[in-house]
Amino acid sequence: MVEALGAEQATRLVCTLAIGLLTSLRDEAITLEEAEWTLFTPRTASLLQDKGLSPELCSLIMEACELEDVQSLRPDRLEASVQLLRERFAAILHSDPGYAQRASEKIGRQDLYVIR
Repeated sequence: MVEALGAEQATRLVCTLAIGLLTSLRDEAITLEEAEWTLFTPRTASLLQDKGLSPELCSLIMEACELEDVQSLRPDRLEASVQLLRERFAAILHSDPGYAQRASEKIGRQDLYVIR
């Protein structure tokens, strides 16, 4: 269990995890099933929405859930779909360039995440 200290930190954590999973999937270090088990499920998208995270982030999680359909129906498009999702998760991270400064001011040197 990982707890983030607020919606901004949670969004960054989810995006970073998603990018890592998609990169690992692209590099064939994990299977699509592992990526789905870890993050890309409708339940995860619903939970994040219930916690107040952005609709854009929740929508991207749902789109990542569809990679299995792409893999089975259009395997020639899987690589492009994975790359596009990586770029869109990264765009969310880039959309808040002042985050690092605010986080530093807000909590000093405390950890942004608690792992239990």
